[in-house]
Amino acid sequence: MTDCTCPFQRHLFPQCTQEKELRDLLRSNDSPSAFQVAHCRSISTSLPAELERYDDEILRLNAALFRAESERAAVQDYSRLCDAVMSPVRRLPAEILVDIFGYFTTALHWPWLEFPRSDSIEEEMRRVANVELLRVAQVCPRWHQLVMGTPSLWSCIELDLCQWTAPDSRLLLLLKTVLDRGESFPLDLGIVWGNRDATSRVLELLASYSTRWRHVAFMTWTSPLDEYSKLSAIAGNLPLLSSLAINTGWNDVEAITFFEGAPQLVDVRFNGLPAKLPKLPLEQLKNLGLGASGPEDLTHVAATATRLSREVAIAVFSSTWEETATIQAVPRVSNVHVLSVRVIGPFDAAPARSAMRDWMLHFTLPHLDHLWFDCSQYAGVPLPWPADHFLALAHRSSFSSHLTVLELDPVFITEAELLQVLDVLQSLDNLTISDHKRIPGAPTEYVLLTDALLRCLTWTPGPACLAPALSYLGCHTLLKFDDDVYRDFVLSRIGPGRNEDGPFEVELFWDSDNQRDLDSVFSCVERRFVSTGAIGYCYRNAGAFQGTLFLILTFPHGQRPPLSSRNGIGRIQHRAGDLCFCQLLFEKDETRPGPRLKFCQPPAGPLQSGDSSATYYRTPVPTTFACTQAEELKSNMYLKITQSFSDYIRGLCFERPERTLDDAVIAGAQFPPSFLDGVEEAIKHLHSLGYAHNDLNPHNIMISKAGDPILIDFDSSLPLGLKLTKGGTFEWEYEGGVSAKENDLWALAELREWIEGRREY
Repeated sequence: MTDCTCPFQRHLFPQCTQEKELRDLLRSNDSPSAFQVAHCRSISTSLPAELERYDDEILRLNAALFRAESERAAVQDYSRLCDAVMSPVRRLPAEILVDIFGYFTTALHWPWLEFPRSDSIEEEMRRVANVELLRVAQVCPRWHQLVMGTPSLWSCIELDLCQWTAPDSRLLLLLKTVLDRGESFPLDLGIVWGNRDATSRVLELLASYSTRWRHVAFMTWTSPLDEYSKLSAIAGNLPLLSSLAINTGWNDVEAITFFEGAPQLVDVRFNGLPAKLPKLPLEQLKNLGLGASGPEDLTHVAATATRLSREVAIAVFSSTWEETATIQAVPRVSNVHVLSVRVIGPFDAAPARSAMRDWMLHFTLPHLDHLWFDCSQYAGVPLPWPADHFLALAHRSSFSSHLTVLELDPVFITEAELLQVLDVLQSLDNLTISDHKRIPGAPTEYVLLTDALLRCLTWTPGPACLAPALSYLGCHTLLKFDDDVYRDFVLSRIGPGRNEDGPFEVELFWDSDNQRDLDSVFSCVERRFVSTGAIGYCYRNAGAFQGTLFLILTFPHGQRPPLSSRNGIGRIQHRAGDLCFCQLLFEKDETRPGPRLKFCQPPAGPLQSGDSSATYYRTPVPTTFACTQAEELKSNMYLKITQSFSDYIRGLCFERPERTLDDAVIAGAQFPPSFLDGVEEAIKHLHSLGYAHNDLNPHNIMISKAGDPILIDFDSSLPLGLKLTKGGTFEWEYEGGVSAKENDLWALAELREWIEGRREY
């Protein structure tokens, strides 16, 4: 055996000259010399021992290789362990982890429209147990402790009792376990009733937890009334119940009184015979939704509405409505402020026309300020408009003095009929209308937003002006109007003194397949609006984004930028004026597919005292300073200041930067030390205003197409000295906990070292 500590000796390894001599000898007929004979015999004799030495060396080297590979794997595993210990996820507060875990739980979306259905009892057990959440709990002991010890994660339960073919002790025990994990946290329940015995057992169990009920939805289908008796224990024990939905089909539940004593109940949706409505505390309700399948049901709906003062939603089932020439109805007076009429199809025009007419005959609404229409299966088939009956309703209800919001999106109304409505509704503040595409069987499309209508809506002095208080106009349009006419309409409405209640906004929606060139619309904006500094606009392209993107265009110095919050469709948050520290937010708007264009006027008046953005509004912007703010989801669209002068932003351009500074460095890009001078200029300007950025890192610097840095992400920017409410980026935050110049200066110095390769990310 060879000594492992000594170098391996190659005793028989041939020299090049020796090997060449023997090969030449083989090619000739010469005999080997005596020396060659002795040499060959020596090699043959020593060969077995030499090969054994090689085998031993190979075994030694293989063992060393195996040991090295094992040690390498151990070092790599240890490195992963160290990385895991330093992982940012381990630094997340428990509150944030719980919020993340919430995405793995059941969510009862109100109103409860999608009922839980299971294909098997095993699937039902997995849903009741919340298997996805339990998988998360298996990641580590800390996560397990958080999942099992956080009652809010176990506060929503959906059950499909149709799969419970008999009372199942396993499921009942599982359900009780989940209920107990929720402790005293408010409970949301969604239940489809099924097997009689199983339903009775489950209801008895749930009734014992009624003090926790918050949002409850029952789909009872054909369950007999006596099954409700299992809930008798909840009477007087519903201190938290705020929302209730019951779908009874054709069952008579009029005798149910369990919910009458719920002190917090404010929202009820009842899908059943209106005449069989359970006993409810109607006077305290803020919202009551009822269905109607014929004129007789409307009589009961109107009678119930007389006891309400907030909001009523009527679901009209037009498929069961019988077309009649006329009906005799005594209008009932209701003091509700909001009324929504939702027509549920599929439907034919004739029954829908009767349904739209009949509900108007049953009501007098002297306090109504918001009326809107909806259609569950619109699909291009608009609702007919009973013009004469609406005018009669408006007259006896005095709509001219109090109706401020009218939404006619799915309604087919002619220009003449709309002008009649606007002539009556002098207090109208918010109007939504729609063009309608051609549908199969229809002769042509119908365009409501025409040049003629826009001219009629153009503001004029004097009593002849239609809708003088109008502050919002929305339209799903086929874009058949002229840009100049549209421009004149907008300019007429944004003049001083035109609208005392707030800014004017006009919003357009159109289908993605519309081929009209939008450049003319935007050029119209640039020609007449940008230079005035009087309005802003927002644009949405559904082909690129799944949400609504609002962009500020421009606004005057010393005034607030436009704020949009209509019906929760979208909003703009502003952190600065001339500096354009605006936050661009995505919000899904499933009800309005397609692109949109919106113009809005900022409200007049000085800034409120104490407004943290006042400094920004009154501060000139360096011409070279470009900054943006975006909620970067799917758009990668940023807003950039191109010029500023005096008190106005002169122009803006839209740019889609290709990558962040981090992306560029990873791709191998090289930057000179002077590259970050523009960022330093922006930071110093921000400091001069009394603010700090507080989150300067490679991900918050974009690279423009010209190669310049663009500073983004100001959601951590606060006045100097204030406590930080949002953490910075791991490894790039200066430990201090307050907004300070040092946060930015330290991060800027670290950035310079990083782009020079003197520190890791």
